[in-house]
This record gives sequence, structure tokens and C-alpha cells, in this order.
Amino acid sequence: MPHGAVACREVRYQRGTASLCRMPGEGYTKMVDLLCSLCSWRPLVTAATSQKPAIPLRAPRICVFRTSWLFLVVASAIAGCSGNRPMMPTPNVYADDHAPLFVSLPEHHKSNEVELVFLTDRTPENDETGKLTYGYGRSNSLAMGTVVVNLGDRLKWEDLSAASVTRTRAEPINLTLGQVVELARFPATPPIIQLIDGKVQIAPGYAAKRRAATDRATAALTRRLEMTSKAEVFLFVHGYHNTFADSAFAMGELWHFLGREGVPIVYSWPAGYPGLFGYTYDSESSEFTVHHLKNAIRWLAAVPGLKKIHLIAHSRGADSMVSAVRELVIWANGAGLNPANAARLDQIPSPS
Repeated sequence: MPHGAVACREVRYQRGTASLCRMPGEGYTKMVDLLCSLCSWRPLVTAATSQKPAIPLRAPRICVFRTSWLFLVVASAIAGCSGNRPMMPTPNVYADDHAPLFVSLPEHHKSNEVELVFLTDRTPENDETGKLTYGYGRSNSLAMGTVVVNLGDRLKWEDLSAASVTRTRAEPINLTLGQVVELARFPATPPIIQLIDGKVQIAPGYAAKRRAATDRATAALTRRLEMTSKAEVFLFVHGYHNTFADSAFAMGELWHFLGREGVPIVYSWPAGYPGLFGYTYDSESSEFTVHHLKNAIRWLAAVPGLKKIHLIAHSRGADSMVSAVRELVIWANGAGLNPANAARLDQIPSPS
């Protein structure tokens, strides 16, 4: 296949067909195949028949559907992953034995508990049991912490790893949210500006709070980088109508099927507003979060020992991600820096 070529094949589903395209290279193939399994349509299996779909995947968002307009309208109305749900199907790249899943995995990662780092500008709340969670309200400050996603109820690693490379599982693996811990909170934006000795500066008190929050967040991330052989982070930005739990579920299973390498980070913005005007609210929230997302990437790029940042975005989150990267490029160019190096992003082309 020529360099840069894209291979496409037609896949049949019960509700239509889709054109599935794969990028060249093992890494891109794995990622595209994985995203085709993540947060997409479940195969339709009725109680009256045991007939199975041709492909045990849900129709993905990155595929182009040839179905009726009615189906497209319904799909738009209920798109997105929400609520507690089973783990995503095994990606084809693993189910067909094309690639190994877990290679030289450290013992501390062999667990059904997946600990994620989260960054969020949702407002903090307490759930029905009094535990910390985050809602759809917009917060002017960005929080950093950890959240645990349980892949199955006390499932043994041997059983989980075996089910992760099996196309047809004996039982579904249900996802549940574990402990949520906030480790650092950056001061609210915009920063407080003062005129000091004839110069416009950020207020010393504000700057001190920002340094303290940055130091706490950096220390927490550095400890996790030391626990992996791959000094890279995978930053996932979810889409429309996702709750905090939804975003954690998606990143938890995504990192699991990426082989549990590097440090998984979920960026959860204020989405999930209920009712008829949910998309309008979420769209505005996706614009509201751009400044915080840009600052989050700048913070990550300054963490000592971190070599690379991988950006992954879904649905409305892709708009926020692209807008944040655009602002990073503007900032880097204004400072006379190479944007790719300044943000540690390989996705940004270097100037020729």
C-alpha cells in the first residue's frame, strides 16, 4: 500500500451497510478499529430468533451509513453512550488474532480496576450516596484527580484478559464507577489582573494559587508516569450528552484495549444537559471549555519526563479539541516556538 493511502472495505450490519476505512500502519489501524467498536451502535438481536449479526460490532460514527432518513434522525436523537453499560465488544484487531493485546504488562496493571486521571470543568456534586461526582454545570475552575472504572464485578484478571480477546463472551462485562478523588483545583478563570509598579501583571495571590495547584497536579501525574514504561499520555475528550461517568467508562475501556500503556487521562467537559434543549446547552459548553482544555494541554506539555501527548476526541469533543489546538498554535507562534514541540503533539505538522 502506498504511503499515506487509506484502505476501505464495506461492512454489512443488520440495519444497513457501512464503509469502514483504515489508516496505514499498525498503530493507526489499531486506533481506527478500536474507535469503530467504541461508543457506537449495538447489534440488534431479537428474543424471537437466535440469528446473530454479520459483524458483532456496533455501527461506528466514523463510518458512512447508507440507511433511511428516519434511522438517521433516530440515531441523532439518541447518539452517545450513557448510563451503566457493558464493556465494548472486542476490537477485530484482537479477536482475529492479528495483534497481541497485553505485552509485558506490569503486575500493578493486571486488575479489573482501571484508574484514570481526570481533568474537568464540570461543577462538583454529591451522588445519592454522598460520594463525589461531577454534573453538567459549568465551573470556572479546572479540577484534576483520579477516578476508578471497574471492568466487571470483582472479575479476576485471568478471566478479564481472556474475555478481552474473545469475540463472543459468555457473559457481559458490566462497567461501574469506583472512587472519585479530586487532587488539585486550579484557580478560576479569567485570572485576576493588577497594575503593579506601572506594569499589568497577574495578581500575586492568584499566581501563587495557580503554582500550588500546578505543583500538586504535576506531582500526581509524575508518579503515574513512573509506573509505566511508556512516558506518554492518552488524552480523551468525549462528545455530546455524555455524563462524567460516561466519559470515564469510554476512556477506561479505550485504555484497556490500547494495551494499558502510558497514562490515561479523560477530559470531561460540562455535557449531559437533560431535555429537549440538551444539544444547545452541550454545544455552548463545548465552546466554554476550550480555554480550560488549552490550558490543560499546556500544563501537560510542561510536565517533566512526559514525552508525548496523544489526542483522542469523539463527536462534539472533536470541535473543542481542534479549537484548543488552534489556540495553542496561535500562542506558540506568537511566542516564537514550534507548536509541535511546545505542546508535544505529533499531530501538529512542523513548519517546513
